[in-house]
Amino acid sequence: MLSNQWRAQITTPHVSTEFAGLPLHYGYGIYVDDGFMYNDQWYAEKVWQHGGNTSSYTHLFWILPEKNIAVSVMSSGGYTNFDASMVAALNSVTELPSPAEIPVVAPNPDEYAKHEGIYDTGQFTIIVEQQNDELHITIPELDAQNAPYEQAMAAIGDGTFFTEINNELLQITFLPVIEGGESVYMRHRNLVGIKDGY
Repeated sequence: MLSNQWRAQITTPHVSTEFAGLPLHYGYGIYVDDGFMYNDQWYAEKVWQHGGNTSSYTHLFWILPEKNIAVSVMSSGGYTNFDASMVAALNSVTELPSPAEIPVVAPNPDEYAKHEGIYDTGQFTIIVEQQNDELHITIPELDAQNAPYEQAMAAIGDGTFFTEINNELLQITFLPVIEGGESVYMRHRNLVGIKDGY
């Protein structure tokens, strides 16, 4: 349905998803990855993929472009995890590469100081401070409401952390303007915090 020219534009990596240094990217409306994670292991197979969830359905759509394979998995249930079904479907029609250790860029506490600062999201003020080998956050607006959140952030990889706010696990990524410089942005899928002074 699409010309080769348009398909190439859609599936060209345009921006990194910035997850722990892994080769994961976004094209135009589709993820363009050089591998995928499953059962805490890494499969070095190029995949174009996206999915979607509502309260009433779940969908996964994967293409392995180098093997000319496409698989779509749909359900009438909301937020269902079909990763095992997808991998089983792929294994039934092709041979996936051997799993390996996930090649994350390891976190380095010596670099955490560049993430410190006060970030404004427009809704929240997030204060980021290093305490020993951890990054901690303080959110005054949530403190005023006695809303629960985890102050110590769990480091996943270089610039990538998890924290829990209102009982929801959130992935937070710190991004600089200049590569290797201090972080200016604190990003989650639903918000972006900009450090004071920028």
